[in-house]
Amino acid sequence: MAWIESHQGLKNDPKLQRLRRHLHISRREAIGLVHLLWWYTLDHGGPEGDLSKIDPRDLAVELDWPEDDAARLWDALRSKGDAQPDAQSAQNDAQNGAQSRTSGIDTSGFIDPDGRVHEWRKYAGTLLRDRERKREKRKVNLQSELFPGSSPDSPGKSTYTQPNPTQPEPNQKNLPRVRNQEEVFELFWKCYPRRVDKGRARKTWLKLRADGVLLAKIMTAIDAQKKWSTWTKDGGKYIPYPSTWLNGERWNDEPPPDFNGRSGAARPRPGKYAGVGR
Repeated sequence: MAWIESHQGLKNDPKLQRLRRHLHISRREAIGLVHLLWWYTLDHGGPEGDLSKIDPRDLAVELDWPEDDAARLWDALRSKGDAQPDAQSAQNDAQNGAQSRTSGIDTSGFIDPDGRVHEWRKYAGTLLRDRERKREKRKVNLQSELFPGSSPDSPGKSTYTQPNPTQPEPNQKNLPRVRNQEEVFELFWKCYPRRVDKGRARKTWLKLRADGVLLAKIMTAIDAQKKWSTWTKDGGKYIPYPSTWLNGERWNDEPPPDFNGRSGAARPRPGKYAGVGR
């Protein structure tokens, strides 16, 4: 369960007082509203707390605020001087004797002008750091399984040797199941020597829906092909784009004639990767 820090100083924060004045609510209600905003951001704002593309009406529903009053709530949460109400809203405010939102005097500043929650990393910093540590740990663990003997600074440089096809494969512990294809793609991207056109490469990867066997073939092939003259010539000038390599199923390529290693495509050990990528 995700959580964020909540400081007791919030009750006297000037932003909270401005929010109360703008919406005509109690301190208790304002504190609850701000925490609902932060919880919503955990689910929808990403690591930067970006709410710039959300519909204010959706936010209002999540914050238990009347949907037909969503514009006023959004204005109240934005930074001072940022609100841009429509003419009808300004006229309604004037008729009701309320502070005009065009002046921005009572907008609180819980959301910055660019749509990001103010000081998001301050409130969600512990959670975000913990998530990042876990993400990096998963990458390192997965990389060490795919490329035994490699290091995080030298992905793909492995002590793995080509197995003898005439000998039975040794029993090996299966990898833990990796449920997130995005995560496995990031490892592929880190290991592939020509990192260009990442967006197209990601789309191609997600279409593959690689299981453990295919992932083994891909990673083993990258490790082998890095040594081929076609990849090392002219500083890697002729290495295919990653999307091209994936679309062409280039993990099945045969080594070039001048390759001094064992002939034939690299032979993966599928048993080791049976649970990966599903």
